[in-house]
Amino acid sequence: TWGLMLLDEVHVAPAAAFKQVMKEVTVRYKLGLTATLVREDDLIAQLDHLVGPKLYEAHWQGLAKAGHIALADCAEIHCDLAPHFAKEYHKRAARDPIRQDNAWVTRSATAATLRQVVGALNPAKFQMCQYLINKHEAQGDRVIVFCDNVYALGYYAKALMRPFIYGDTKHQERTLVLDKFRSGDANFKTVFLSRVGDCSIDIPEANVVIQLSGHGGSRRQEGQRLGRILRAKTEKHSYFYTLV
Repeated sequence: TWGLMLLDEVHVAPAAAFKQVMKEVTVRYKLGLTATLVREDDLIAQLDHLVGPKLYEAHWQGLAKAGHIALADCAEIHCDLAPHFAKEYHKRAARDPIRQDNAWVTRSATAATLRQVVGALNPAKFQMCQYLINKHEAQGDRVIVFCDNVYALGYYAKALMRPFIYGDTKHQERTLVLDKFRSGDANFKTVFLSRVGDCSIDIPEANVVIQLSGHGGSRRQEGQRLGRILRAKTEKHSYFYTLV
């Protein structure tokens, strides 16, 4: 029997694999921590019996006013779809059926991915992203650009000649990019990240986030990404942009 089980990012505890671990490990006390006590399903309520009742909660705006975390300006910027992009986007209806193996089936997963790519590669969104990067780099800021779709992520990063990290990026390359970003290297003022950067990447120097696309509007994911720029800073303000 263990004395204490400490669960960081406790909002993931209701997942099947984590629940199995908790069943097999005997402990006297459990303590869960998270900055985003939210899920898009109804499993968050299971934390009451998996871990226990919520003991304490602090609102991020109160923490910011007290100086424990950075103040952040958050903005949603609407980027109009170019006509030909809009046509392709609306063609990819999530439940548009296709003929496969002599049966009509929905192509929801494929269509959703195609819609995400078309939306991310919207020329107006690209231009806005480029403008924000140039603006904030000129001010001495450190910028993270998030994009869930790996194809669009690579396209943006290569077109704008900035480094990018995704799931298949080798550890050595990932370490090199992040070290240069942290050190203030002039060629690494901006880094593009897939969802691998949502958590478990420590880059407190960052103070600007530009979100090109996310996981279906997940509040948890957006909260995690906001957290990348909320380390308390004495000289710089933080900015969070969502391009839609």
